Amino acid sequence: MKKNLFNILSLAATQGFNALLPLVIFPYLLNVMGSEKYSSIVVAESISLIILTSVLYSYEVNGLTRVVRARKHGAEELSSVFSEIFFSRLFIWITCVVVATACCLLFSPEMVLVLNCWSLVSLGYIFQASFLFQGLENNGPVAFFTMISRVACVCCILYFANSGWPVYYPPLLIGGSFLGTGVCSFLYARIRLKIRLKSVSFSTIFKSLLDGRSIFSGNFSVVLFRDSNILILKFFGVDASLISSYSIAEKFIKSLQATMRPLNQFYYAKIVHDFVEGWKPNRDTLRFILSRTWLQVSFVTVVLVSGAVVWFFIGDYVALQITDKYNLHKIVLLACVMVPATLLGIGNFMLGTTGLNNLNSSGYYARVLFINGLITLASGSLLIYLFKDVGAAITFVLGECVLLVLVLYKYLFEQESRVV
Repeated sequence: MKKNLFNILSLAATQGFNALLPLVIFPYLLNVMGSEKYSSIVVAESISLIILTSVLYSYEVNGLTRVVRARKHGAEELSSVFSEIFFSRLFIWITCVVVATACCLLFSPEMVLVLNCWSLVSLGYIFQASFLFQGLENNGPVAFFTMISRVACVCCILYFANSGWPVYYPPLLIGGSFLGTGVCSFLYARIRLKIRLKSVSFSTIFKSLLDGRSIFSGNFSVVLFRDSNILILKFFGVDASLISSYSIAEKFIKSLQATMRPLNQFYYAKIVHDFVEGWKPNRDTLRFILSRTWLQVSFVTVVLVSGAVVWFFIGDYVALQITDKYNLHKIVLLACVMVPATLLGIGNFMLGTTGLNNLNSSGYYARVLFINGLITLASGSLLIYLFKDVGAAITFVLGECVLLVLVLYKYLFEQESRVV
C-alpha cells in the first residue's frame, strides 16, 4: 500500500513540476521579452511538440507493457527492451530534427536555432525512459530529478531573463532542464537498476516501429486538435500579441489537465483490472466506467471553483501589476472559454484511452482520433481565420467535444450484452 501511494505521489510530483514550469516561466517571458519574441518562442515550441509526439511514438503504452512482462526475467531482458526503444526513439529524433531543420532553412531560417534548442526536450525524454520506471513501479528517482531540474530552470529564467535576451535562450534553458532530467534518470537506470545499452539491428527497430504504428497514429491525430492552433494562428498572420495571449491561456488549461494524469493513470490500471474478458463497449460498460470517473471530475471541479474564488479576490490586483505588458483579462477570457476541455478530456481518457483500447475497440478509437483530427483541423482553420485567438480557444474545446461524441456513439449504439 505504501509503495503504491509513493508511486502515485511520485507521478503527481513529476506532472506537477512539469505543469508548474510553463505557468511560471511563460507569463514572465511574455512580460519581460515582449510579444514579438515570445510568439517566436511558442511557434517553435509548437513545431517541437510534433517532434516530441513522434519520439514518444507508442512506447509510453506498449513499452510500459513490455517492461512489466520483462521485469520477472531480470536486468538482461529489461536491457533488451530498453535498448530497442532507446535506439528506435533516437532514430526518430534524428530524422525529425533533420527534416524540421531543413524546412526551417527553406521557409524561416531565423527559427532554426530556436527549434533545435526546443528539440532538446524530446532528447531528454529519450534518456528519461519513463516507461521503464513506471513499469518497475519506481517513479521516485524521475520525480526527484524532475523537481531539481525544473526548479533550477525556473530560478535561472526568473533571475537572468531580460528584454535583450536572444530568442533561443529560454528554449535552451528549458530544453537543458529536460535533458538534465533524462541523463540523470539514464545514469540511475545504468548504475542502480543495472540496465545497459545493447546493440540493436535496424531490422529490429523497423519491426518495433511497425508494431506501434496504430497507437502512434492515434497519438499523432491528437496533435492535430490539441497542439496545432498556434501554428494555424501564425499561418494566418495573426498579431503576435494575440498569439501570445492564446498561448498563455492554452498553457494554463494544459497544466490543469496535466495535474489529472496521475489520477487517470491510477484509475486506468484499476478499471482495466476489473474488466472481464469478452466485455464490449455498450451502455452497461459505459455506466461501469462512469461510476469510476467521479473522483477525477470532482477534483477538477474543486480546482476550478477554488481558482475562480481566488481570482475574484486578487484578480484585479494581479491585472494592475502587469497590464502594461499584456492584457491579462483577455487571457482569462480565453481560459474561461477553454475550461470545458478539462472535463471533456477526462471523459475521453476514461471512455476512449482506457475503455475502447481495452474493450477490443482500439481500431475504432484510432479511426475516430484521426477523423476528429481532420474535422477539428478544418473547422479550426475556419474559426481561427474568422475569430483569431477566440476561434483558437473555441477550436480547443471543439476537438475534445467532437471526440467525446464519437466515443460515446460506440457505447450507445452497441447491443447490451452483459449486466454490471
